[in-house]
Amino acid sequence: MKIAGLTYISSGKQMMYLKPDTALLVNRKPFFLPHFTEQIDAHPAVVARIDRMGRCIAEKFAGRYYSLTAPAINFNARLKEGEDTLDCLTKSFVFDNSMAVGSFAENNKEKLEWYYNGITLSLHTLLEDMNKAIAEVSSYVTLRTGDMVAVDYVSEPLEISRNDEFSVKSDSEDILFCRIK
Repeated sequence: MKIAGLTYISSGKQMMYLKPDTALLVNRKPFFLPHFTEQIDAHPAVVARIDRMGRCIAEKFAGRYYSLTAPAINFNARLKEGEDTLDCLTKSFVFDNSMAVGSFAENNKEKLEWYYNGITLSLHTLLEDMNKAIAEVSSYVTLRTGDMVAVDYVSEPLEISRNDEFSVKSDSEDILFCRIK
């Protein structure tokens, strides 16, 4: 199982990333700041779980490859000034427990209420439509049953620190909760 996603980096450019299965953080477990940095950004995202194998999936057929979505938080180590090499970008996105994923449901991405330390976040636009994201990702890697495709919201990343909290509600039900430790 892998997590493939689309995000944007500080230059405003879109970037695709791949995360291993060890990046998955579920079941309301806390996110522990990694040992290599305490400068972490969080990007709210939506994740689709792939239902069947596919490669080079056309955008118009991408909806056939997933039925469930979930809210997610994509944690990234912040790059230092002047460190925008591919090596640094890879290290900033790929580390254990760097993707908190909530409960999956059908058509879950439309009516989500996002909270950061109890304050409502205004998130309206995904970086890319999920079908377009699946088509783009599948043009580079084969998607298999159980893989996840993530699309970040278009917003400034949130700088996180210890004791911060994220929660996402759908119809007043908590479907994602993550505390930073």
